[in-house]
Amino acid sequence: MADMIGAYGLYAALLTFLVLALKEGYFIYIGQNHMHVKPFLDFLITAITIIVVAIPEGLPLAVTVSLAYSVQKMQTDNCLVRVLSACETMGGATTICSDKTGTLTTNQMSVVAGWMAETDFHAHAQELPTWAVEILCEALSLDSSAAEKLKEDGTKEWVGVGTDVALVRFVAETLHHDYEATRGLYQTNVTKRQWPFNSQKKRMSTAVKKENKIHFFVKGAAEVLLEGCTKYLNGGGHEVELRKEVHESMRQRIDVMAKKGHRVLLVAKCELRGKLPEKEPTCEPLTLLAILGIADPVRSEVPAEVKKCQGSGITVRMVTGDNMQTAKCIATQCHIYQDDNDLVMEGAEFRKLAEQIKRERDATAAGAHCPPTESEQSLKRLRVLARSSPADKQILAELLQGSKEVVCVTGDGTNDGPALKMADIGFSMYSGTDIAKSASDIVLMDDNFVSVVKAVMWGRNVNDNIRKFLQFQVTVNIVGVLMTFIGAVFDDKNESPLSPVQLLWLNLIMDTLAALALATEQPNEPVLLARAPIPRDASLISGRMWLNIV
Repeated sequence: MADMIGAYGLYAALLTFLVLALKEGYFIYIGQNHMHVKPFLDFLITAITIIVVAIPEGLPLAVTVSLAYSVQKMQTDNCLVRVLSACETMGGATTICSDKTGTLTTNQMSVVAGWMAETDFHAHAQELPTWAVEILCEALSLDSSAAEKLKEDGTKEWVGVGTDVALVRFVAETLHHDYEATRGLYQTNVTKRQWPFNSQKKRMSTAVKKENKIHFFVKGAAEVLLEGCTKYLNGGGHEVELRKEVHESMRQRIDVMAKKGHRVLLVAKCELRGKLPEKEPTCEPLTLLAILGIADPVRSEVPAEVKKCQGSGITVRMVTGDNMQTAKCIATQCHIYQDDNDLVMEGAEFRKLAEQIKRERDATAAGAHCPPTESEQSLKRLRVLARSSPADKQILAELLQGSKEVVCVTGDGTNDGPALKMADIGFSMYSGTDIAKSASDIVLMDDNFVSVVKAVMWGRNVNDNIRKFLQFQVTVNIVGVLMTFIGAVFDDKNESPLSPVQLLWLNLIMDTLAALALATEQPNEPVLLARAPIPRDASLISGRMWLNIV
């Protein structure tokens, strides 16, 4: 834009010099003026002054000031900007692919319901017999990594993955069991092996050596692990066959919990032969011990913020590894999923859709005429991606970018790095891994979706402030150039109404004070979030701006 305006200024300067030189030459030719070098030097100075005035030297200054000012202010809104250009890009965001846990929800998880030993129980688990409590406590204590740690100020806090924290707190605070004592029995590699949660297998597992036997505990996605169970622990504490009707009742129980928005985990075990394994065993068949429902409340402010996004032309999509029913329930509470026209899809189905879309786009790129397809419409309607992997998030961002969307992605894990890097704007969580932070453009200091909306507001404010300055500068440039050209051409002495010194002084004031004033205007959230985002390929000077300039 600055180059284009500068080019017009150069043309105006050349035209001014040529017209004045020809006019002076004509008067010399007819004998009215005498030949002197000074008039031509004056014309050259006037032309150079026009170039200086026309070139928007203040535009880079205004952009830099606006970005730097916004970065500083965004920190008060819990947005730590790592890449300066992200502020400006954020103003054109058209879709946000958000994580569920910790971003849309509070990440304050707690066990609120469950089933074990043919008994349904609630948050306090008073319905469970003592022997069942002991078995459950052992399984959860060993197959979890969360723990309560002492802080420097003497207070205690729970440290670990949110799901594990909920389970271990349930053991310690609800079931009143000493989880540390249980873990203390199996501290060495000789007696214990643990494999962290695997997003592909949807489970975490632990093997311990106990009384010359290898006990293998596993917990994870309920509907996934249920398929590997052939037995369950009945009300008498015995392992019995998981018959077809019992299997179906378990599946229904899982669906009921999931439809309430609970994260549903299944806890199972089996015995291994031989030595303590080095690699995680497949270990099927499993014996079902318990099914647990974990609640993670939606942040109270999120539904209103999602509404703001939708009202400002931004589509919010939720990407989660949770059960489809759980994801749909949470998305409904957040107003992300609103009606049957919105689409909820699992990762496996989405990957098939992605392959279809890529084939269709390749055919279009090769010259084939392809009208809008059902696959593209499905992508446009997609609002919730459940049972997804970090790779699915990256694929989704890539597909949306192929649809000319400006994509924001949130993430906190190491595996989220590629998706954060690929997105137009990557948001990492302050509680996330260092790899996620280094791959992101903006770090959310409070891990809150509200801060994403604040970033959108500041991004739009940056664009507006730059446009305001540009409109002001172009207006002054046009007036100054026209006044200089017309005044000099029609003046008997070929002199401009504004001397070069006056024009340069005007240029100095316009490029500095105006940049500082217009580039640091505060955002007006209701106004900024009441309109659709400006398209990526839109001109910096809109038709309305040209109308105001003229």
